[in-house]
Order: sequence, then structure tokens, then C-alpha cells
Amino acid sequence: MYTTKKLHRLVKKAVKIRYGVDTNYQIAKTLVVSKQSVKNWEMGMVMDAKNARKIAVFLELDEHYVMACVAAEREKDADTKQSWLDLAASLAAGFAVVSVTVFYTMPLSTI
Repeated sequence: MYTTKKLHRLVKKAVKIRYGVDTNYQIAKTLVVSKQSVKNWEMGMVMDAKNARKIAVFLELDEHYVMACVAAEREKDADTKQSWLDLAASLAAGFAVVSVTVFYTMPLSTI
């Protein structure tokens, strides 16, 4: 499951690879968010859905899965949190099945 801190670490690595620096300023500039948002993620404050989607798109992750993970992390009610976790697990399983199906149905000339 992706947490805010894990997403922050991943985006920090990606920005470092792409731009050679991994400052909060560069991360904020890349994602078009405030430096304070980046600092909050670094400190463990849960990001909102809009920023979770931006990071998912930037990292080329399934945005629905990432948004469900962040919603689960943000949720206070245990039953609702579990519903978000179940949804995230379903999305992750569905993505794996689709990926395998697409790979195995491709003509050998494209592999």
C-alpha cells in the first residue's frame, strides 16, 4: 500500500533522477504544489486526493489505487478505512490481472 511518506520518498527519488536535485522546492515545482505541501508530506501529514493523483500521474502509477490508499490513510473511522483498503486491494489485484492478460495476448512479434 502506498502511504504519503512512501509516495514522498518515491517522488523525491524520481525528481533526483530526472533533475539531479531532490529539494522540496524542486519537488513542489515539478508537481505544481506548494513547498509547504511537500514539507507536510515529509513530516507525515496525509496528502489530499488531488495531490495524490498528481503524484500517481507523475510516477506513472495507477491513480485510482493511489487515491484509495491515501483515502484509507486519511480516514479516521475504522470501518470506512477498511472499505478503502479493500477497494485498494481490489484495484491492485485487477491491475495485476489486466497486466498479465495484456502481456499474454500480445503477438510474439511485439514482445
